[in-house]
Amino acid sequence: MSTARGLEVLLKKASIDAEFRALLLESRSQACVAIGLQLDPAEAAMLNTMPAQQLDAIIQRTCVRPEDRRVFLGQAASVMLAALGAGVSGCRKKSEPGSGPRPTSRGHAADNPGRARPAPPQPPSTPQPDSQTDATC
Repeated sequence: MSTARGLEVLLKKASIDAEFRALLLESRSQACVAIGLQLDPAEAAMLNTMPAQQLDAIIQRTCVRPEDRRVFLGQAASVMLAALGAGVSGCRKKSEPGSGPRPTSRGHAADNPGRARPAPPQPPSTPQPDSQTDATC
């Protein structure tokens, strides 16, 4: 596995599948075998040394978007990993139109002191409590 995503698969599946959650908390290696998942050595070490209470707390805070639930209710880790690779993972903030990434450079203006420089971008205004910037799954 080139990108370590195995733990993410385990957490997402355990967050929506109660039987799998119990198996993961009881026998971590059996949970991996049950869905055909092979963790990289660093992930396996992290999973095997984590106290059960901590793992359970992380599972409780893991969210899966409604449109992705069916993938994580399945039994094939390869499908779950493919879903993660397609950008199907985690919570994201809803963004406002035009709030994409800003350029980090002014181009050649810094090298040409005779030219007028554009005004620096204004920081975004503080979102209102009812705005659409809440984290969603």
